[in-house]
Amino acid sequence: MTDYYFFTLTYEAGNYGGYSYGLSAYDQGYEDGLYTGANDAWRGQSYDPERSHFFARATHGYRNTLGQRAIYQQAYRDGFLRGYDEGFRNWQQYFSGGVFHRGP
Repeated sequence: MTDYYFFTLTYEAGNYGGYSYGLSAYDQGYEDGLYTGANDAWRGQSYDPERSHFFARATHGYRNTLGQRAIYQQAYRDGFLRGYDEGFRNWQQYFSGGVFHRGP
């Protein structure tokens, strides 16, 4: 397990070679990471975004028409790490009555 995660705080196309679908990959990763991080914290799991199958595969939302899979995965993982961190640290904002809610 990695002790520290470095992730892009905001999407910048230049980080992905100008890849035109990177924002959608980053956003999809963020949403998946937000849920996964909040859910892990709510269940008392340790902070470990790499444990998630979403992070490992990094293909949720990917279609062949979106271009290079490897670039999509890079943008997705950056978004996932950012979302996971937000969800894990602030899980109380996202769970009420045992149900995930997107935000305040």
